[in-house]
Amino acid sequence: MARRRPDIKFLLAGYLFDDDIQKDVDELDNIDFIGRVPYTEALTLPFRVNAVFTFYDPSSMINRLAASNKWFDAMMAARPIIVNEELVKAEWIRERDIGFLCPYGNIDALEACLVDMKENSAEAIRKGKNGRKLYEDGLSWSAMEDRIHEIVADVARNN
Repeated sequence: MARRRPDIKFLLAGYLFDDDIQKDVDELDNIDFIGRVPYTEALTLPFRVNAVFTFYDPSSMINRLAASNKWFDAMMAARPIIVNEELVKAEWIRERDIGFLCPYGNIDALEACLVDMKENSAEAIRKGKNGRKLYEDGLSWSAMEDRIHEIVADVARNN
């Protein structure tokens, strides 16, 4: 994708297990490959990008059931999520209007999604804000702390 769209910049973190991919990454000026980063730094990455991308090969059941921690990091940072539509949780993203869905392996659809995001940034910003609101309402530490207190109180009452 980066080769097809030199006008779009990509931030890539983690490991590269394929020499051909490493060669492509090294050759392309629009990829910023930062390698493996500590968790505390990884939490800052969504603030550096316009969207968070997580695709999982749907040929594996475990992948179809995926719900990446990166989704919640994106929501925390008010960034939309780009995910493949074959995932069980893809409908969760669509229903909450917090990201974009593309079929796995369809490079043309992914390119169209990225171009649309670039040309219609207001929609991407809106989806990111929807994710941030969802995060604040139910996924932030304070919201989780309230839930934990309710659970502990309920257990205490019933024992």
